[in-house]
Amino acid sequence: MGRCRVCGRESPFISSSLPFCLDCIRGGRAPFKGREIPSGGDKKCFICVNQCSLNPGDVGVCGVRTYGRKGRTKVSGRCAYLDWYYDPLPTNCVAEWVCGERGPGVNLAVFFGGCSFNCLFCQNWHHRKLVGDRRFLHSPEDLASLIREDVRCVCYFGGDPTPYMDFVINASRRILKVKKVRLCLETNGSVNWKLLKSFLELSLKTGGVVKIDVKAFNERLHMALTGSSNRNTLDNLEKGILFSKENGGPMVVASTLLVPGYVDAEEVRKIAELIASLDKNTPYSLLAFHPQYMMDDIPPTPRSLAEECYRAALDAGLRRVKVGNVHLLW
Repeated sequence: MGRCRVCGRESPFISSSLPFCLDCIRGGRAPFKGREIPSGGDKKCFICVNQCSLNPGDVGVCGVRTYGRKGRTKVSGRCAYLDWYYDPLPTNCVAEWVCGERGPGVNLAVFFGGCSFNCLFCQNWHHRKLVGDRRFLHSPEDLASLIREDVRCVCYFGGDPTPYMDFVINASRRILKVKKVRLCLETNGSVNWKLLKSFLELSLKTGGVVKIDVKAFNERLHMALTGSSNRNTLDNLEKGILFSKENGGPMVVASTLLVPGYVDAEEVRKIAELIASLDKNTPYSLLAFHPQYMMDDIPPTPRSLAEECYRAALDAGLRRVKVGNVHLLW
């Protein structure tokens, strides 16, 4: 049982890693300490919403973008910390229910180490173990060499592809020279729009899907949960949906993890209203939460919360909503 340090409210859905209730967080009364973004350096990294300002030798909050000699980032379009595996189709993908990609065949799943966010509830926190280990440092050519005859699609996820978006674009172009496969991306949406648009253009040609995970609508809540602003995420969601609509979409799919005690029907409704104002046919996946990382002391998503959020998304005007990971609900 957790207790809010501001109002004293007790709840099994208040984590010791964020000991404030949702009302106090959204109301601006919770004095949580956000992550420190490097500032005061002589070079600013524009790859994501954090825009870290770095001096030579500094590393951005993503853990991988480094200001090296002559102002170049050491991890860039030429290399990335990643692992990979072949995943038989259909995969357990956020967009599986709208993608239509079925077997026989496999998905080349590309898992990056490093992330522009530091989510307290990270479901793939082990991505951090890849960073700094040269066994996981690969080039675009390495990825292209993995395209077998039975590979039908490639999905970049992690961690998050955001710190490596220049690498993702370079690798995708090389992959398409080997074979035409679907190019898909699963991201927190914090990346610079120009880079995301470049990938959308590549993905569009292959029938791929871009999955943008919106952690929360309220910026205070988002910063409390992830350490970063959601400005880029919401802006990229809007631009991505419009891009998709203009090009015969939907190729953009939105998702939200239903973290009990923090992400409620109000958050989902506001996200859904934004999506519906752009295109009511945009698919929206609501994902059940499993206790992980810093938030391993709160229960999984209750079925009642999932049902309430599902109704809120439909009431907001969306036509394609699904609850995923239903086996976790209780």
